[in-house]
Amino acid sequence: MTLLEKSQHLFKVIREQPLLDEIREQVLTFKPKENGIGDKLYPMRLIGLLSQDPQKTDKVLSIIVSNLVKEFLSWNEEKRNILLDINKQIFQLNELCIAPLTKELAHYSFVLNPYIQFLDFLEYYELNTSIDYKKHLFSPKEAEEIANVFYETPAFKYALSTLPELTSNPLLIHSQSAVVKLNEDLINAGTRNDIDLFGILEEKKLNAYERHTISLLCIKDSLSNLNQLIYQAIIQDELTSVNIGDVFDYSIVWTESGTGIAVKYLISRGELWGIELSDLVALNFDYPGFDNSIGRIESHNSNIMSNNAKGNFEDTVDIEARIIDENLNAYGNFINKLNRNEKVSG
Repeated sequence: MTLLEKSQHLFKVIREQPLLDEIREQVLTFKPKENGIGDKLYPMRLIGLLSQDPQKTDKVLSIIVSNLVKEFLSWNEEKRNILLDINKQIFQLNELCIAPLTKELAHYSFVLNPYIQFLDFLEYYELNTSIDYKKHLFSPKEAEEIANVFYETPAFKYALSTLPELTSNPLLIHSQSAVVKLNEDLINAGTRNDIDLFGILEEKKLNAYERHTISLLCIKDSLSNLNQLIYQAIIQDELTSVNIGDVFDYSIVWTESGTGIAVKYLISRGELWGIELSDLVALNFDYPGFDNSIGRIESHNSNIMSNNAKGNFEDTVDIEARIIDENLNAYGNFINKLNRNEKVSG
């Protein structure tokens, strides 16, 4: 079973959680919005704005943060603990998924776990403490099954196999900033452009540290998408689907890192209004390989289009997305190239 298939099963498990309605109500209070909080790839998760410091944000945002903190503190202890324990569970799932790497280098938790951006907040609420799994999203057994599949992904196996030759490399202490920089370069380039890591003919010779950093980026991307899928399972019955019948224009580009797609669609169904940055959406097009794919939204713009044939105006949306592969990785081509080059050089 692939990581995508296992994650889709986890989605169904979460949907069957007896306390899901209560959990959803609390989560939606802190639902991320398209207001610049977080970023395109690693947005605020369930703890949302609680991790923000009102003193370090602009006036409008500080008011939002203060109001949410007041809301949170007004809840009784049981209600607060449900929200916090959900975050504990996701944080601990992330740690389990990267355990073989953090066993070798403890600081890889900072490099790979998307929740580390909330470090001060997480430490305050002691996210490594025990959880009452009877009240939450999935069991320890299900978490272990996800982790075991995660260990078999190409990026994870590549990172683990290349780590021994780098353990004495002083550059490893900079892995976190290197992964962040590579991620930022990819986001700035857009979903349908390259950053030319390998060269047009793959003539560039990357050193061991550079190759290892690419594999770490892919691991973090898969973890982030897994977290996003869990988040959406709490608030959605299923992933929003963009079908060929909704679309009046699209283009696909195969890049050095993966596959990018630009789509223009009519808001013909209510659920199409709710698509936001970082959402995972189902893409069903009449194009080979795109009859049942999943894309991560990285650009989203609403428009009003004049329809002269009907004599009225219609709401349209332009989105750009990266296609998520069977390993929940939007940068799967990177790992494919690394493995291919290893075979050639070997």
